[in-house]
Amino acid sequence: MADDFKYDVFLSHSSKDKVVVRPVAERLRADKLRVWFDEWEISIGDSIPAKIEEGLEHSRILILCMSAHAFGSDWATLESQTFRFRDPLNQERRFIPLRLDTAPIKGSLAQFLYINWLSEDREQAYTKLLEACRKGEGLVTTDTSALGDGWSAPAPQDVVIDRTSRDDFSSKTKDTLARRVGMLCSNPACRKLTSGPQFDPTKALNIGVAAHITAASVGGPRYDQSKAKDERSSIENGIWLCQNCAKLVDNDEHRYTVQMLYAWKKQAEDEALRHIETNKMSALLGQNSANTYSHLEYQSESKLARLDIAGPSPFQIVGAMELEVKSYVPRNCDGELKRAAESHTFIWLQGGFQFGKTSLLNRHGSWLGADWAAVYVDLQGCERSTDAKFRRHFFTEIEEVLGTKCDWQALKTPLRQRRIAFLLDEFGACKPTQILEMLEHFHSLAEKAPGHLKLVVSVRENPTPYLPKCGIQNPKHIHTWKIIRLETLTPGEVGQLIALFPITLSALLHNRLDRIHSITNSEPQRVQYLFNKLWDVFRSPQENCEVTQSFIDKWLDSEEAQ
Repeated sequence: MADDFKYDVFLSHSSKDKVVVRPVAERLRADKLRVWFDEWEISIGDSIPAKIEEGLEHSRILILCMSAHAFGSDWATLESQTFRFRDPLNQERRFIPLRLDTAPIKGSLAQFLYINWLSEDREQAYTKLLEACRKGEGLVTTDTSALGDGWSAPAPQDVVIDRTSRDDFSSKTKDTLARRVGMLCSNPACRKLTSGPQFDPTKALNIGVAAHITAASVGGPRYDQSKAKDERSSIENGIWLCQNCAKLVDNDEHRYTVQMLYAWKKQAEDEALRHIETNKMSALLGQNSANTYSHLEYQSESKLARLDIAGPSPFQIVGAMELEVKSYVPRNCDGELKRAAESHTFIWLQGGFQFGKTSLLNRHGSWLGADWAAVYVDLQGCERSTDAKFRRHFFTEIEEVLGTKCDWQALKTPLRQRRIAFLLDEFGACKPTQILEMLEHFHSLAEKAPGHLKLVVSVRENPTPYLPKCGIQNPKHIHTWKIIRLETLTPGEVGQLIALFPITLSALLHNRLDRIHSITNSEPQRVQYLFNKLWDVFRSPQENCEVTQSFIDKWLDSEEAQ
């Protein structure tokens, strides 16, 4: 099994099936697999949700024990545990359903082959289970022809589709969503009017849809299991689109991300407010006011109104981004860090050069609870030539925040009095001896002041290969980290930055996301730099500076050539 995972297998089951599942856990453990089974891992006084989350995070394979009990009152909790293992893009993890009884299988699981624990030859079923766990198999198919014995595909009569838990919008919410954008589609590349007169003079046509940004039910596009029922049906989770765009965004959820849809919504609402405040629709349409708003971005060679861009660029090209910076784009890692900070003591921020690690640490007010004191230390700026000099500089930084003289022993006192989160930037800049000293002492302090210490470090590499290279061998120091990975920007996140431009320009840029990616590789700082240059181009436009497709394409060509 992969060394990145502490456990080979996580057994997800209803507590009412314990008598059946326990022997499975014992056999797998006897066959040298590292098994997470709640009875073995959760002690008296432990936070059950935190221990389960920790087990899931550090397991490579999830075995879901399917039964009438599991599909009953426990189902929402059990299903939420499976999502990271069922994601086809997550090649590191695997999902194996194990059918314990004849209860109908939930529709969301119908695509998965399962191992039938009801089989007369249970030894054969166990052999297949053990083999799947060792090889890391987890199959999303219903073709059993090439698999041999042991795997089963759900028959149509075995599957039940749960359609009762859809969290729809109220009529009032739908009406408000439409009115907040002037009944126009919120897609900046569409902006189609969605309401008009019907042939019957007493009625009106409507081709608009109040679409969910995160899905209304399990299995839908962009479903977020962390949201509560009232959050999924709230106006904050809705966006007004025409029927075509509503189908478009749901058919390609990886392109049309949550972040992109939120950016569309904000941009559409901002434009609607500007129309009301200025009463100058023609200012957006330019001199040719006969052109419809929905075709604005396709006027490829028509000279449109010059952009009235004033003031400094909102894009930041150097330094950490503080809370008030407009061009900071919240990413998946922001939400992951906020959730991790609620239940994990040791958090490892992993990301490439200028991927936003420092900004994320400096924005601790957005993810760290108000009852935590944050101590930020830039280790790159510490004197590291000798361990003694490093130690002095390190504690000087801490003393400035805590207001008291500190060393490893003295830190015990403030930790008894309050909760302290140590945010160590550029952790990898330190020497191995310095890293080892910090880890040993922070682990010791965490044990002596449970719940009062949190350590968050930023590094470019994964802890599993990186720490052993530093000479650190203690598994406790290597495997206790909750890893948060900072990736390149998604198309939706780039779309949020594009939304900072006026509508005429942003519509053109939205249609050129592939070009922007080829120039910047969607690296956060490079995207900021590119957009900052474009802002300056239109802030002091030359005579030939036009908001047209040809001008934007030529400008992107010149940037790509550099």
